Amino acid sequence: MILGYQRPLQGLLFAALSLSLAGCSDAGKSYVPTRGQLFIGDKPAEGALVALVPISGPDDPSARPTGIVGPDGSFVVSTYESETRKTHEGALTGEYSVAITWYPQTAVGSGGDREAAKVDRLGGRYQDASKNTFRVKVDASTTGLEPIRLKASDDLGKGRKP
Repeated sequence: MILGYQRPLQGLLFAALSLSLAGCSDAGKSYVPTRGQLFIGDKPAEGALVALVPISGPDDPSARPTGIVGPDGSFVVSTYESETRKTHEGALTGEYSVAITWYPQTAVGSGGDREAAKVDRLGGRYQDASKNTFRVKVDASTTGLEPIRLKASDDLGKGRKP
């Protein structure tokens, strides 16, 4: 009779071991809550996307810490981890260059101008993190980044296609 329970018991042990190992994939990774602000002149860049690109080490574009700028100019960074399919509030510790894009927001199903929605309101000036000078460092004590202030100019906001 004991042999009849051996297979289900092995299955349960295997499942428990698999779950415990899956939980270990985050081991050693420490996501630090990270906030910032982005302004164009003295106005918030509401709707702009801020992405932190690692200066050294591997860069997975789908796993870059990102944040969307709110009406007050603030953004909160979160990081998607594809291996676990989890989103973590914050960024891993390290040094980053900053990429910024600002596409017009259009309501789903609004029938808005699709060509206009493809135009970066910053003219593509800041979308390549390797070409701009914005750098940030996230360490265990970081929670707030220095505000990013872009100069307002006459052509800023008109944008161009990337």
